[in-house]
Amino acid sequence: MKFLKINTFLILSLILFSNAKIADKNNHIEANVSSEVGTYTFAIVPQFHSQSLFRIWNPIIQELNKETGLKFRLAGNSSFLGFENELKNGKYDVAYVNPYHAYMAYNAQKYEAILSDTEKKVQGILVVKKDSKDDVKSLTNKEVAFPSPNTLASSIMLRSELENKFKIKVRPQYLKTHTDVYMNVYKGNYSAGGGVERTFEKLSPKIKNALKIVHKTEKIPAHPIVINPRVPKDVRAKIIAAFIKMGKVAKTKGLLQKIPVENITTTKQSIYKNLLFTASL
Repeated sequence: MKFLKINTFLILSLILFSNAKIADKNNHIEANVSSEVGTYTFAIVPQFHSQSLFRIWNPIIQELNKETGLKFRLAGNSSFLGFENELKNGKYDVAYVNPYHAYMAYNAQKYEAILSDTEKKVQGILVVKKDSKDDVKSLTNKEVAFPSPNTLASSIMLRSELENKFKIKVRPQYLKTHTDVYMNVYKGNYSAGGGVERTFEKLSPKIKNALKIVHKTEKIPAHPIVINPRVPKDVRAKIIAAFIKMGKVAKTKGLLQKIPVENITTTKQSIYKNLLFTASL
């Protein structure tokens, strides 16, 4: 049974990034963008491992296909840096991204934020093992894990506040996902790690109860869905209408809550342009 479970996860991972080219050198998964006529790529920022992303997003994409009468497929990259590079190069038609990516993608390719969660704000957290000191300054010159250099709340803002608010220097170590950060702090590989509350809340009770939050950053706008300017306006309108409808029906609202998104609504790119002061740190 264990062997079957492992292989099931492997299959799900391969499905999530179907039609991908895998380069062993950098463990890079390069999505073929709009490789099928009439098919749009929908990429997801890799906060979690690909198996988890597939479980959360595949039902949502299926519902999006049904509501719009169009065809979308999941795409992406297993690493934050790979994802960012492909976003910068305009490889995705639609993407669910963090606030920094929304700012970056607009500057690089004129992607525009179209949907986000009005109920939630993103807040960076710094976690340590439960038996560690609560004093953030005790992390001076220690190795601290972050998902990526360019995740806004869980990395950029945390590093900025450690330096400017607490007046300390740490040695950043960049891993792949929030889950990787939490697990490595749990195992004692790093003194502390950066994440956000919503990914922390998804941890198993065993891991979560062995960690504690010692600092929270200021709150910033939630992760948006952004769209490439090459996507026709009528398709854009159908995507927006479909997600708004999903947010109003109990069954599909439950799917969005797994992202987690509580109240999805339209948003404006100007909200993310205002993050310039933070993203440039």
